[in-house]
Order: sequence, then structure tokens, then C-alpha cells
Amino acid sequence: MKVLSEKVLTLELWHDYYLGQPDSLSTLPNGYDISDALALVPTVNCQRTLKNLHWLFRSQPSGGVILANIPAGTTESQNRQLLVPIDTFTRLTFWLVVRDRHFANYTNLPFIPLLNRIYYFSNLSTNADNHLFLTRPLKAYTKGEAYPLEHLVVYKNSTLVAIRPQASAAKTPEIVSATPNHSTRRKNWLRLPKSQYVSAQDQQVRQGWSHAEEVPDANPGSTHRFTLVDAAGQTTFVTDIRVPESHLSGTTFPVSLNFFGQHTGHYQLLLDGEPHSEFVIVDPTEGRDAFALLEVVLYPALLPEAFQPLAIPSPSKPAQIQPKTYVIRFKNRTTRWRYHYPIARPHGFTNHLPANFERIDNKRTDDITYATNYPIGLRKTPDLLKDGNDKLLPAPQAGAIALETDSNKTVTAIFSDIYL
Repeated sequence: MKVLSEKVLTLELWHDYYLGQPDSLSTLPNGYDISDALALVPTVNCQRTLKNLHWLFRSQPSGGVILANIPAGTTESQNRQLLVPIDTFTRLTFWLVVRDRHFANYTNLPFIPLLNRIYYFSNLSTNADNHLFLTRPLKAYTKGEAYPLEHLVVYKNSTLVAIRPQASAAKTPEIVSATPNHSTRRKNWLRLPKSQYVSAQDQQVRQGWSHAEEVPDANPGSTHRFTLVDAAGQTTFVTDIRVPESHLSGTTFPVSLNFFGQHTGHYQLLLDGEPHSEFVIVDPTEGRDAFALLEVVLYPALLPEAFQPLAIPSPSKPAQIQPKTYVIRFKNRTTRWRYHYPIARPHGFTNHLPANFERIDNKRTDDITYATNYPIGLRKTPDLLKDGNDKLLPAPQAGAIALETDSNKTVTAIFSDIYL
């Protein structure tokens, strides 16, 4: 039988550092290539699944693509029937690997190390607008909420990024105007076009084979059931734990669970049929250095229509392909560009600095430093600033950033240093 290859999924990795922080984005520009910084790699179990289905994964400059075999002559979009039957509870999992050691410098993510945590992206996020984003929806701006530096929120028809940490947010966000001026230093937010970005809330607990749990308020002789459910809603592990008669009534009973053999992916743990905890199980023999896990569920009943890569007309008919493009978008980090001069005012600044600069005096009396009074997004091809003589100043390198912290070690500002 003659067969053809048809796209099932396209997985795109967007990063505003490489895209230039665009005002709007419908499709990736020609020549976009992020492969030097990020790569998608199928997990071992995913490789087996793809092989059994006669599907192929191909790396692309922008991420990757999944191809399936279909019988020749069924190329109409309504008629793209799979050649090999598929278990609709199938999950496809991919490691997201960071290749650039400066990635954290130009990516808007927390500096705090991911201790026993991993970023997790899924097509169950239901985060659809103009694009099918795999990240969790950003939360709306909320009065009184505490927001760290570079936190992202949704406000009206925009995405806002915090340019200062806020212990208690104002009733209405103070947003930098389109034409910044000296009052900018009193503002707390920068406005971006509405979109969806990777954020701290995409982190999940990272779990190996051995899992420590507790039964709260346990009584002697009682039996409790732990059940593990995967992202496709399938039960993959069940065990009953009996509390010994010697246990002190009404106190916590520690339990050790063995998840050996579970496939890498997101799971929910139930205790006596009720949700108890959630985590991402990572096979300790692979993915040790992975930045994130991407999980694609194929079961249509679990997905909003916009996210469904397969259609199943009936149990007796083959599944049909509905090609989809899933997106993971990273925001570029914003920093204050700080210029260090060997002598005072060497670039034509006289009595007053322009609106987007402010003067910073170092302890050394022979050195004066100027910095932008609001953060600017780092870009691979940046817009350049001008000095007082109308000459272009160099842009910062992504590898050179400096953090300013308060007495509680909270990051209050991020500088990109340029020495002239």
C-alpha cells in the first residue's frame, strides 16, 4: 500500500529575545532559528510510541514537527485517516533542553533555582487565544497582591510585566507611558500586547521512583488507598496501606510509595478517592538535566475542540488528523541598561539627562554612571540608545547582568552593565 506523511502536530518555541519583542505576532518570521538555545527531544517512551504508530518526530529550527503515515488518496483535511489504529489515551512526552548557558540571563523567569521542580507544559492548559499556548493562563492583575520583579499579569487587553517589586499592588496598575519621562521611575509596570508566556506557575514538583507521603489523622487498623492517575485520566498505580495497630490514633502515618516503571509525565495522586497531590514523574535514568517536560494528550474527550489533533468519528472508524500548532512562548528579560564612563559626562550630556536616563553616582568620585530609568527588553538585535552627541551607544551583552537586592535578598533591580 502506498502511504503518505501528514503533519499531526507542529511544536513551536517562541522567544522574544530572538523575535525582537514584537508588538504582535501571527506567524514566525522567515529564518527564525532557536535551535542553538532550545531543543525538543522525545522521551524514551515517546520514541517507542512513535515507532509503534509509524509516526516520526523531526527537529525544526523553531521546535519540531510530528508526522503520521496515512493511506495515499486521503489527503483531504476531512479525510486524513491514520494508517495505524491508535489508543486514544496515548500521551506523547518531550524534554525541553536548554543549550545556551546564558539562557537565564535573557529569559524572564525567576532566578531562584528549581529545587526538586521542573517546568511542565501541556495541551490540557486550555490556553487558547489566537494561538494554542501550552503554558498555564496568566492570572489577572489583583489589588493588594504581592508581585516580585518581572512578574507577568493580564490587565484588560494587555499583558503587564512588573518593573519593580510590589508588596501590595495598587488598585490600578501604574503603567509606564508610551513616551517615558522622568516620572517613569515612579511607575511599576510595562505594558505588552496581550499574549501568553512561560511563568513561574508552570513549575511542578519533580518526582522520582520513590515517593514519601503521609496519611493524616490515621487510626490504628484503618486501610487507605493511594491511586495514581496520568494526564490522560488513566489509573496507572493502586496500593492499599494498612495502618498498624500500634499507631497512635489521630496522628500522621508516613508512607513510602514505589513508582518504579511509571512513564515520565504528569500525575495526580488520590488518597481514598480524593485528590491529594500532583507532580511530574521523571525517569531518573533520563531527563536529568532537562529544563522542562512537554506532554501532549491525544484523547479528544479531554481536550477543547481547538486543541484536538485527532478526531474520532466513531469507535469503528479510524482516527482522522486535524493538524495543530502548539506554542510555548518565552518573554525576554527586561534590564536597566547601565553605562559606566571613565570620566564625567563624556558623551555630551550637560545639565539634564534625557527622559529615559538617570544619573547614578558611584562611591568613586572620578566615575559617573548613567542608567535607563526603566527596564528595556534584551534582544538579540536590539534598538540602540544615543548619547548626548547623538552617537549610538553599544547595547548590553546577554551574559553581563547584575542583580540589586534589598536586606531580605529580594531582587529589586536588574542591570545590564556596559563599560565604555
